Amino acid sequence: MATRLRDRQINALCQLLNFNQEITEKQLANEPKWKILVFDRFGQEIMFTLLAQKQWRELGVTLTLLLHSDREPIEDVPAIYFCQPTEENIRRINLDCSSGLYDKFYLNFIGQIPRNRLEDIATHAVQNCCSDVISKLFDQYLSYIALESSLFSLRHTGTGGDRDVVSYHYLNSTGTRDEDVEASLQIMVDGLFSVCVTLATVPVIRAPKGHAAEMLAKKLEKKLQDWLKDPAGSNLLSQDSFQQQQQQGGGGGGLCFHRPLLIILDRNLDLATPLHHTWTYQALVHDTLELQLNKIRVPDSGGGGGGQQGARRRLHDLEDSFWREEKGKPFPEVADAIQRALEEYKSKESEVTRLKSTMGLDADAADDQSSPIADVVGGDHTALLATVVGSLPHLLERKKHLNLHMNVATAVLEQVKSRKLDSFFEIEEKMLSRSGLEKSPPLSIGTLIQDPEASAADKARLFLIYLLTNHRELSVPEIDSYCAELEAAGCDVRPVKYVRKCLSYHSLSGGGASAGTGGGSGHRRVGSGGGGGVSTHVKMFGSLMSQGSQLVMEGVKNLVPTQRKLPVTQIVQTLLENRAGVAEVDQYEYLDPKVFGGSGSIPRTKKPFSEAIVFMVGGGNYAEYQNLLDHINNNVKTGGKRVCYGCTQLSNGTDFLNQLSMLGDE
Repeated sequence: MATRLRDRQINALCQLLNFNQEITEKQLANEPKWKILVFDRFGQEIMFTLLAQKQWRELGVTLTLLLHSDREPIEDVPAIYFCQPTEENIRRINLDCSSGLYDKFYLNFIGQIPRNRLEDIATHAVQNCCSDVISKLFDQYLSYIALESSLFSLRHTGTGGDRDVVSYHYLNSTGTRDEDVEASLQIMVDGLFSVCVTLATVPVIRAPKGHAAEMLAKKLEKKLQDWLKDPAGSNLLSQDSFQQQQQQGGGGGGLCFHRPLLIILDRNLDLATPLHHTWTYQALVHDTLELQLNKIRVPDSGGGGGGQQGARRRLHDLEDSFWREEKGKPFPEVADAIQRALEEYKSKESEVTRLKSTMGLDADAADDQSSPIADVVGGDHTALLATVVGSLPHLLERKKHLNLHMNVATAVLEQVKSRKLDSFFEIEEKMLSRSGLEKSPPLSIGTLIQDPEASAADKARLFLIYLLTNHRELSVPEIDSYCAELEAAGCDVRPVKYVRKCLSYHSLSGGGASAGTGGGSGHRRVGSGGGGGVSTHVKMFGSLMSQGSQLVMEGVKNLVPTQRKLPVTQIVQTLLENRAGVAEVDQYEYLDPKVFGGSGSIPRTKKPFSEAIVFMVGGGNYAEYQNLLDHINNNVKTGGKRVCYGCTQLSNGTDFLNQLSMLGDE
């Protein structure tokens, strides 16, 4: 169920664009009713991430406009609004209605509109005699963005400067007032409640005690219980889950084990993973390029002027089979996959060329009057030609995607080489897996800190991981010495200051999990040589060519990440097993919104859970998401368990380092 979140949100958006009516086969066969789509910034992010322009046109959307832009009246055309129910948005909607900009207004609010603002709309409509233009008003409960089938994010931007009101910095800043924290928690409650409504389920909630995650869990439990007390709200949350339970022979009881488990975690339990230099394709793209909301900006290789920035291009698993298949693999393996895919494409292209020549359809054969074209076309080659011609659109689409990934891989490779990311990854993997490290850091750490070619941000991230994984062994003078060395190398030590403060106040979870260490052995190297534990420098692409450019992985270490379980994955697996008497499980609050009467007396199901929604307060990352997929969703040993990963925002290593820098100033 949880892994169908994206499909369900897309279906909800399509129904919204069909005036909140189900789309029938008859409607698809006929010309749609044309309309205008008006949204705010958040509504624009949701729409542009989940729906392509082709889908808008099929549903009759002829024009998209921002709510707070200057808009001209368009008569005899209905307008669908999709925005947050903020006071500013309500004022602008009221102005549009009284001005008669459009024929009919279909108001759709991303989250639930408060009663006082609903009354504002009604009062304004009556006072300005425009109530007849407001056709319908809906609460959509779509306050999140499903980036993939098992990944979602809350993408709210605050009004106070550029700070995100759900970011790690904002939630942990001493300058954030209590009422601001409450407002941020309410945004998260609305987002998770929207996820529950979309999935039509009421999950069992687990959260660590004594953290912001616990506050969020209790607020969400209260909101779910308030809705379950209302018959209409109960139907909204369980309209199809009860039917599914009845089909499976279960009842509608609150302890049905078919319900998913919602695990709310706090970013402070693992500060090392978001700083880690990753090596899988999707995480590397996010860390080195502009990957936001499934859109990426890379240099355009077409036309000649290298380094010229091209337009943003969509890059997500539902539209690109190569991305879907390769995004979670190590970068060197993706390089091999691009080579194989291009060779396959060239082979099929050669087959088409050969067939044209055989049938006398190429330019040379056309000039040859003796070529028996009619005889060949009338023969057995006709069916083969039809097959080849039918496959051409697919081949052209495949070529477009491969060219895009060639550009992406080239841009990533340039970053890897210039920033020596393979060396940073190799050392950090040893730290996080505790493989072959003594108390004193390896010489390569000092070498990278002194390296003038390595960036200051990468050096700071490396040392922070070393500090988080070895803080119990390091003395205060040793840490001060490293800080002086970092400052001499031009690094910002404010993040180190904040992390030291966290460690001194014991803000992180105990044990190795707080430092981001997991089980497993050290990384393994793959190369053409025989072993000996020496990293090899390999040429991954050989003579691979694409539009005259050559991509060569020469001088880059061909490393493969360990199968190490990250702290989040370890916690999720333990909570899914739901074993009684396990210390790690008992440290987490158990909340069941379907059971009323206090947390201390809640009866608990003894059966393991098969599905989980994991939500990270303070920001998540692609490394954690991929680790959950590798060890749970894609692992046959888990017995079909499924996990959906969500977070307040997706941050790469540089973003998170900047947030730590701002906190270090306080």
